[in-house]
Amino acid sequence: MIMNANVGFLFINNDCNMRCKHCYISAQHRQTEGMSLNVLYKSLDLFKRFNISEIRITGGEATLHPKFTKIIEIINEQGFTVGLTTNGIRLFSNLAIRESVINSINRIWISQYGISSEGHDFIRNRTGMTLSRLMREFTNFSRDYLFSNAQGRIGLSCLITSDEFNMLLPYLREAIQLGIKRLRIIPVQIDGRATETLGVTHRINLEEYSNLIKSVSNNLSSNFDELRFNDPGDALLRYPNVRNSCLIRNRTMISINDKGGIFPCCILVNKKEHCLGSVLEMTEPAFPIELNESAVCHVLTETIWKQPFPKPPSCPINYV
Repeated sequence: MIMNANVGFLFINNDCNMRCKHCYISAQHRQTEGMSLNVLYKSLDLFKRFNISEIRITGGEATLHPKFTKIIEIINEQGFTVGLTTNGIRLFSNLAIRESVINSINRIWISQYGISSEGHDFIRNRTGMTLSRLMREFTNFSRDYLFSNAQGRIGLSCLITSDEFNMLLPYLREAIQLGIKRLRIIPVQIDGRATETLGVTHRINLEEYSNLIKSVSNNLSSNFDELRFNDPGDALLRYPNVRNSCLIRNRTMISINDKGGIFPCCILVNKKEHCLGSVLEMTEPAFPIELNESAVCHVLTETIWKQPFPKPPSCPINYV
């Protein structure tokens, strides 16, 4: 089901404490100031003008921002619903960040890079947080978070590679045993940094993937509060015209990067050709009127998936 509420994304930095091979925005391991409070306030003003009440905070790794807790405080003070996407490392280890998130964030997705130990280590490209440790830390943090925030939602956002298809069913059963109630499975796509670090062999065969998730979801979905599969191959079933799978044709999505650049969609935030302006310069925000006539973006036209497929794939984030 497509969620039609308007949403704003804030990419508050491009810093990251990992070097994931699939990173579509090619985040860097470095220390920068990230989004200024001036850009933040102007971004919130823009969201209000387009009736956006839900904000997703991401990066880079958003918790590395030197004013991360202040940013959350400001967004909450202005009445927005706040979500966070994070790799969880600082969330699990930094008490101030942990408390701020527990008290102020309505929805959390913690990223997991592969559903097997081998896939997780390969994609992350760094040591220090094994897959088993991540799942244990997630379970412990979830317990604390839901105890203090009964209305909150927290889940694992799990990348899956083509080598891991036969491991999906055992992984889901392990998640059930650990009491994990929300899971999102996302197929790796060859985009951003992945065009250099991952080869053709890592491209997902969408037909195989679609058949796989049908078989496992029918058997196990009742064990979860939310079990969601991002399925770019569902265009054949749901979108006679693949262009209509594009999120910005169904809702207003505005993404703003750390410098104030405005983009129509979170997956295009690193594509300069899709930049619509800057919150530091724009006075009349007329750009969403033109979005329905914008060109089909690269994820619908480029071969980032393994073909052949009778029609192009649908938007890979149409369940965001």
